[in-house]
Amino acid sequence: MHKTMGKYQNFNALTGEYTQLSENVETLRSEAEKLRKQIEDLEETYKRMIGQGLDSLSFKKLQHLEKKMNLGARKIRSKKDKLSLEHIRSLKAKHETLTEENTCLRKEFGGSHKVNNVSLYITHEVNDTLETDAINQQDMFKTSLNL
Repeated sequence: MHKTMGKYQNFNALTGEYTQLSENVETLRSEAEKLRKQIEDLEETYKRMIGQGLDSLSFKKLQHLEKKMNLGARKIRSKKDKLSLEHIRSLKAKHETLTEENTCLRKEFGGSHKVNNVSLYITHEVNDTLETDAINQQDMFKTSLNL
């Protein structure tokens, strides 16, 4: 009788484990299906973002897609403009460093007056060009935000 009771208890324990494993498998299947659907949705969105598969979209959905793409384009332009301005600042700093170094070398080796005047002219031209570029970048940045 104890033997039979032991077998029954073992069977019940195994049945409980099997039920739990079965539930875990179902949960994993459900999660896998959700992920599969999410991948399909992302692929569809990507295709629409690059201009494919637009025939099935309604006018409202096309407008919504256009707004999302315009917002994305503005963010991209903003980041690009920010990086451009940082690059211009970096170039200006490098220019100042090189100008100072050039001045020190001239003092050390004794440059002629004519060379110094040409150097100053070039320095002013480069500064003017850099400032114009910076202003143009800022204007482009402001214009791109108004899109």
